[in-house]
Amino acid sequence: MRLFNGKQLLISLWVIFFSIMTLANEGSDIKSGSDDKCNASLVKTKKTNSPVSKVEEKVETPKATHFKTEIRNIKLASLASTSNDNPILTFPSIVMTAAQKYYAVLTIKPPEIARDPVFGVENIKMYPALTGDVMPLSGMIIGQYAALEALVSYVESEAKGDQGGKIFGVVGPSGTGKTYTFEVLDRLRKSLANTDPKFIDVSFKWVGLEKIPKLGGLVPKLRAPGVPSEIEPDLKRSPFTLLRSDIQDAVIDALRPRLEEASGFALRVWKKPAPKDQEIIEAVLEFTYKDVADGVRSIDDLTAEEYVTAIEPYVKVIPRPQTKSGASDIVGYLGDNPNFERLYTSPNPLRSVLYSGTSPLAYDYTGTILQQDGGSLILDEAPRNTKEVLDSLLDLVQNGVARSDGPPVALDVVGMFTVNDQSIESA
Repeated sequence: MRLFNGKQLLISLWVIFFSIMTLANEGSDIKSGSDDKCNASLVKTKKTNSPVSKVEEKVETPKATHFKTEIRNIKLASLASTSNDNPILTFPSIVMTAAQKYYAVLTIKPPEIARDPVFGVENIKMYPALTGDVMPLSGMIIGQYAALEALVSYVESEAKGDQGGKIFGVVGPSGTGKTYTFEVLDRLRKSLANTDPKFIDVSFKWVGLEKIPKLGGLVPKLRAPGVPSEIEPDLKRSPFTLLRSDIQDAVIDALRPRLEEASGFALRVWKKPAPKDQEIIEAVLEFTYKDVADGVRSIDDLTAEEYVTAIEPYVKVIPRPQTKSGASDIVGYLGDNPNFERLYTSPNPLRSVLYSGTSPLAYDYTGTILQQDGGSLILDEAPRNTKEVLDSLLDLVQNGVARSDGPPVALDVVGMFTVNDQSIESA
């Protein structure tokens, strides 16, 4: 655990440290208060027969193709079903939080007690997901067992719903594998999507919104005549988030035992739609039901069948698009004059004219930090950033809410950061 004083305390104001472990280079002097097993690089250069780059770019398996075909045939009404044919039993990631997805990756195989491969003098706990036993890695992650155990404990606590407002960080010199360790989790999860339906992320597109006058500003002007428009949401959340909360609760209550059997642990369900999607839902329901538009009935007054029947024609379920490389977008040092619109929301020039300044429809939710929704938010060399950047992350770390000039948005992310010793000393 590193201790900070003086100006360094400014850093602790924006992050509540869960654990910060020093990662020392192999052969370097042992830090005061550490023991021999900390005198090792986190990532060894032992090569495997199948490097990460080959794993990431391999051809999609027939099994994965079959899963993704199944996903494209999912209807919103089936996700609202309380029967055992609900697709979430096959694809539990539809309702899992980001932390639960990563915890499922880390525990896909139980940890093993093995002889320390660095010094060979004691038995230690090793996680197959981090040693190349689940997916071939270009370098085994060995050494720094206390740090890896702290990482697993952090992800587990987030998966179980600990609301302590934490972010996990590692401190150490360059080249010790700080960022690589985090990247492995994303690479592994996306690789597992080729063989295991539990790891396939599911999203959706909006289709045919040109039928609804209020949403005309969202529809591309150039499209083939007679072909319904397709709009991919900025935040690619699960179609389950489009269901009204009471419908979601009924599904989870009915299927929880089987869901937890399928996923392997007690579920926390991510239920919140993105702000723009919520506006679209309301516009669709007002267009479909005149008494809702006139205020005679509220959206909550609609029956579950009325609600789903109105929205379903405008929703096309799809596998969530993945990046080709499989690695997370990493938010690095942003300089002295960071562009916050590239991090969070930005006003859309055209839609800002059509919609009020408070409407989520007037904004694009395409900033780098927002695009990590549903995955990991890796902040590389985070404390080097300006106080304004650190302040902007405070609410996100503590409450899971990203705030900028546009409407606030709740994000589902697993927060992690790296920093080297020099950055800490100069902070």
